[in-house]
Amino acid sequence: MKKLIGFITLFAVAIAFAIPAAAQDEWPNHKMHFPQLPDPNGWDVNATEPSCLADDWQCSEAGPIQDLHWWGSWRHDDIGHVMGFIVTIHNNIPVGPDGYSIPGDPMWGPFVIENYEMVPVDPPSPQGWFDPMTGEVFPQGDHHQYFRYDVLLPEEMWFWQEQGEIYWLRISAMVDAPGVTAWGWKSTQNHFMDDAVWAPDPFDPMPPWVELYEPQAPPDPIANGFWVEFDPEGYFMGGMGYETEWPDWYFYEFSGWWNVWFYDHPFDPTRKKQFYVDGLIMPTAPDLPASIEIAINWSTDQWEPGGPPPIPDLFPPDMEEIFIGRQTIFQIDLPQGFVDPIPIYEFFEWLPYNPEWVSIDVRGFNFRFEGVIEHTCMPRDPTEQSLDLAFVITGGEPIEMGACCWEDGSCTHETEPNCVDNGGTFMGLDVACSEVYCPVENPVYDLWETPEGFNTFVDFGCDPSIPVIPADFFGPGSDPFDGTIALQGEPLATTGDLGPTDTIIKRSRAADLPQCPSSDQVEIEIVALNLVSVEPIIVTYNGGIDPEPWDIKVCLSEFGLQPSGSMTINQVCAEGGTFSAYLPVSPKVVFRRISDGLEMYIDFDESGLAAIDLSVEYAHWTFSDPGFGVYTSSYGNLVSNCDDIPDIPIGPSGVDLFPGIHALPCEDCSEPAIDHNIPITTLTEPYNCAQHEVWPPHDIIDNIPTMSEWGMLILALLLMAAGTVAVVRRRKEVTA
Repeated sequence: MKKLIGFITLFAVAIAFAIPAAAQDEWPNHKMHFPQLPDPNGWDVNATEPSCLADDWQCSEAGPIQDLHWWGSWRHDDIGHVMGFIVTIHNNIPVGPDGYSIPGDPMWGPFVIENYEMVPVDPPSPQGWFDPMTGEVFPQGDHHQYFRYDVLLPEEMWFWQEQGEIYWLRISAMVDAPGVTAWGWKSTQNHFMDDAVWAPDPFDPMPPWVELYEPQAPPDPIANGFWVEFDPEGYFMGGMGYETEWPDWYFYEFSGWWNVWFYDHPFDPTRKKQFYVDGLIMPTAPDLPASIEIAINWSTDQWEPGGPPPIPDLFPPDMEEIFIGRQTIFQIDLPQGFVDPIPIYEFFEWLPYNPEWVSIDVRGFNFRFEGVIEHTCMPRDPTEQSLDLAFVITGGEPIEMGACCWEDGSCTHETEPNCVDNGGTFMGLDVACSEVYCPVENPVYDLWETPEGFNTFVDFGCDPSIPVIPADFFGPGSDPFDGTIALQGEPLATTGDLGPTDTIIKRSRAADLPQCPSSDQVEIEIVALNLVSVEPIIVTYNGGIDPEPWDIKVCLSEFGLQPSGSMTINQVCAEGGTFSAYLPVSPKVVFRRISDGLEMYIDFDESGLAAIDLSVEYAHWTFSDPGFGVYTSSYGNLVSNCDDIPDIPIGPSGVDLFPGIHALPCEDCSEPAIDHNIPITTLTEPYNCAQHEVWPPHDIIDNIPTMSEWGMLILALLLMAAGTVAVVRRRKEVTA
């Protein structure tokens, strides 16, 4: 059951819109000025509730908006979960109170979209983070992973737009851990009209909108010291640059300059360069003439970024002016020489881009120059750096479409011809991807029931493999618990009609049995389990007093995946055969005190306990249900685990065979069966301390023996491993 949040909860459909695998990056049915695609190296602007963002688009073709797509990611790559996106469509106010356009009245929504598809974008790339509400800025490299979010609107929620009109899309994310994780709407490389805007309330219909500009990285100055000296004849006597990988001075024969290089920042054509040089010029021989020329130079935008500086050996001498830019900052000829030091201080901001390398150039004779060059990559002018957001509006005339499953297990919403022609499996008109399961290997799901009145139990303390539940497990002063607990099945919560099913085992694929006799082996995995105690257990305290009744529930571990096993299927007669199976199972056992609902549990995977290895031999199966009314599953069913919420997708059962049904006789491929029955399937734990009896869920119970042959493995229950292992316990108050 969806819950109402804000105005209304939108039952959206979590699929991508009609994008065949061969054209993932094309949007042929967009209905806006142009798709605003994400900037791989741009910004993610905080849109975590209560902050909200909005950006405008112009309708390019009248018709219904059927789909919404946008891009976003998570601060610091701390990926959380968006419980719902608060989405609104507004009309346009061309000139707001502060002179720029802003969203007007809401025309659609706000709706909370809880179901969506999140598609990772590959490859990841370095991106920055910007929070306009707090001013928080983390430069490019804060995070790398980003995602596309796709929503298909049900027809009753389509919004009709008119050609040429301007609308605004407004989004805020409701995250599961506010204050810990933060979600941002990604900036686009495609600018349209005015900038995006932000506001502090996702539900206020007319909040105080504020225009967005790209955040500015702070100035990042680098200072490098140097010295160089020439004798009265102009010979280079020595020099050094500091805090650089290239400390030597190089001579450029074509121009006569001596030069030392310093690394600046990565090349950036959008940011300006600021320099200042602070130093002293001193004579080598004070009584002799001197000539001094000093310049700043830099690698031009023609020099390939990411390599060494343009030293003489790396290019022909006559190409020096192509790769090196130069600005003279001091020049003087002193025929009579000089005695007093000459201070140099030059400050300027003039270079229109940020080079990767900067340097000091000198030439002349009879002087020593020492000092510092400081070079700073300056922020961009914020008023020149518009910020828009990445999204695409798609739609058109109503089209008959449905879920299409692809070979890789993905699902998109397609027309039937487009699905079939591109190799997909069409699941039906008006069927949404959220309603179907698209298997990679077409797995098969076998359903089972644990009936009442049979011998399913666990005996605590009968063997070290299932030891006594220790003292204080149920609370301070609780006594150790041992004894036999009878169990029975309780139907799984499900979106389909699975009857009394309480256990489901998945086979990786249908059996391949081309002839009789033949054999096949497939992987198996338990995917659902729901057992409960037939009657409460009695827990006592302090040596047998203060008795309390507790109920027991057995489901599957909620930490990690269930391990895989194997199933060997043998056809031995025309109508079926036998199978053997090995299956490791990692369960969770929940204890609930009846008086107040206090819960404690043992989860094998969370506790570090090994999975339980189970096996069975000579169980029976048939190709079809001979009339017992066996329940089967189909595409689109969801089932529950421990929380009784149906959110685990399962696929079809009864596709190739029905395990648990016995054809009589079944000993020869040429001999037809004359009868069928459904025997009780019994599995005993290795030390006979637990037993589970099941059969296929069905309506007709004629010809059922009280207890006979072995069948399909379902579950053996092991609550604690042998020896002295720690038992994980957790308390949870449960309200009525």
